[in-house]
Amino acid sequence: MSITPGQFKAARRLLGWSQKTASFSRIGVKTTGKLERGIRPLRETELPIIRAALESAGVVFNADGLGVLLKEQHGGNGSIVPDNLDA
Repeated sequence: MSITPGQFKAARRLLGWSQKTASFSRIGVKTTGKLERGIRPLRETELPIIRAALESAGVVFNADGLGVLLKEQHGGNGSIVPDNLDA
């Protein structure tokens, strides 16, 4: 399953990661920004790296491709819909 730019950004923000923090395993800060803005798509080699890092931190990707949530939350439902990131 793919990850949309909105899901990628929502997952990072839900975890409280900056773009620098999110620059995991061969994925640089500039690349992270480009992926979030949809300037370039994820490469096949990047998807498993990014997905594994986010899921190991507790992110669950909604099957509908519209949002993300955390496995464990203390208060609130823990979900972020990409359209509401700047709210």
